[in-house]
Amino acid sequence: EKIIARMREELEKRNKKFPKSYPLSFSHGIAPFSTGLGSHNKMSDLLLEADQKMYEYKKARKRRKG
Repeated sequence: EKIIARMREELEKRNKKFPKSYPLSFSHGIAPFSTGLGSHNKMSDLLLEADQKMYEYKKARKRRKG
C-alpha cells in the first residue's frame, strides 16, 4: 500500500509539472501470494484475482468522481 501511495504522489507531481490535456493515471490490483495452504494453485488464478481487484478499484474510483 505504501508503494502504491508513493507512486500516486509521484504521478500527481508529474501531472502538475507537465500538464497535458489529459492527466496520466494508473490502476492496480493486489493479490496476496503465499506458498502455504490456501494459496493459488496456478499463476493464472493469482492474476485473475489481481485483475478482479483492479476492476473493483476502477469502479470505486468512478463512483467517487460521480
